[in-house]
Amino acid sequence: MTASFKQRALRWTLERVSKLLPVRTIRGENGSPYLSKYLLLGQDGEFAPGCRLYLHRFHRGDLDRDLHNHPWEWAISWVLVGGYQEQLHALKKSKFQDGLFTLRWEIGERDMLPGMVNVLLADTFHRVDLLDGECWTLFLTGPKTQSWGFLNDSGIFTPWREQLKKRGIEVREPWKTERQWA
Repeated sequence: MTASFKQRALRWTLERVSKLLPVRTIRGENGSPYLSKYLLLGQDGEFAPGCRLYLHRFHRGDLDRDLHNHPWEWAISWVLVGGYQEQLHALKKSKFQDGLFTLRWEIGERDMLPGMVNVLLADTFHRVDLLDGECWTLFLTGPKTQSWGFLNDSGIFTPWREQLKKRGIEVREPWKTERQWA
């Protein structure tokens, strides 16, 4: 089997399976879907203390130029179908003599393709542009440790609710969308 056949077969399977799962779809200014989050593990949100497992379907990339972080201490994303180019700005800790650490910002860009794993920490800021129409990932989150928001080119952080209001996007309470969790 060719890789493209496997990707088409997996996409077809994910589309069918996702119809059976509770979903929350995040939408943009014009109501177009950005990301559908399907809950796989986590009755009432958790399957282990603070952890959740989702199937993510990216319908499009980030429209914001600003990078965003996530509310969890850590998250792991495994690209299943499609892929994305990620722009990231992450705080990296380097160890040097006498056990002391230095902190530095690492800025970069990378392609995340099927089979690749992306580890996101709470202080990682990033944005994604899709490579192939849409992208499906398996997304595991750790405990929630903060709120999330956006970092602009000047290094100014804006909480997510303020950023969305500035862009004219209706701020909804979490999970109050198409289907509720069972």
